[in-house]
Amino acid sequence: MVGVQVKGADPVAIAFKRGLSKYVLENPVDSVAEGIVASESYNSIFATKALRESKGFTISVTDEEIRRSLRVALENGMIIEPTSAAALAAIDHVRDDHNSRDETIVCMLTGSGIKTMSEVSKILS
Repeated sequence: MVGVQVKGADPVAIAFKRGLSKYVLENPVDSVAEGIVASESYNSIFATKALRESKGFTISVTDEEIRRSLRVALENGMIIEPTSAAALAAIDHVRDDHNSRDETIVCMLTGSGIKTMSEVSKILS
């Protein structure tokens, strides 16, 4: 299991990496993936526990990576929202940073970009 958050707005990732169950960020960054920007997560305790039990890890991605993933998705016929594109952006990190080149990776893209077309088109222009 891999938890994906925006770099600079990633309290679950920070908590997990520091061996904590919860962490509160003072000033999280703004992001095109506004759906996952947070100073804290009330589910952090459950998320960090699930990541540890599954021997998972966290990845924090940048807005540049999210924008690139939005473009790749669109080029492949998928209209997804920026928050969902964060998961797609994490795939290269999983492959490169966690020696997963020979493993099957399943990426859940649950947010449709249809409802956010005006925001997505602004991001991509």
